Amino acid sequence: MYEIGKTNVSRLRWERGEGVSLNPELNFTAGALEQQWQGLDDFSRKQYSTASMDFGRMLHLTKRLPANKVTRNPDFIGRVVLVTGGASG
Repeated sequence: MYEIGKTNVSRLRWERGEGVSLNPELNFTAGALEQQWQGLDDFSRKQYSTASMDFGRMLHLTKRLPANKVTRNPDFIGRVVLVTGGASG
């Protein structure tokens, strides 16, 4: 299971990885997330939390990040894609 916020994606389990952070305003695309995907399963610096992350605080921090690397976006032509929580959180 993954915890997906506006600017952060983390894998959920009893221990939480650091996740990845991307700038939500500069080149935030599926391709930019794909470039950081390996960070989602990195539990070398794990956290043992009792609540979800403070996304309000994180949003202010991620807006200060440099622009995301411009990459080729994934191609979903001829595939079925399931999007959950679209436009409703």
